Amino acid sequence: MRSHADFNRKVFERYQQWMVVEHYSVGTKYIYRQSIRLFLEFLVDKNIAEVTHLDVRRFMFYLAENGVSLMSARKHLVSLRRLIHRAA
Repeated sequence: MRSHADFNRKVFERYQQWMVVEHYSVGTKYIYRQSIRLFLEFLVDKNIAEVTHLDVRRFMFYLAENGVSLMSARKHLVSLRRLIHRAA
């Protein structure tokens, strides 16, 4: 639904602000933004506050199916862990 997309966008924007406050490097911010954007697109119509470990597993499987390297998949996972930890 549209409300999920709006909520997820707001969470994403706040997380970007948090990365600035925490003085993340330009490269780290870029990687985290890419990972989170990809994950939110994967969620489609689910609120990020309702994400479970099964959603993250499905996302990791999705990445593997689409030829993402193990190193890149790990970077995506680290990004998501940081986001979910901050959102909790």
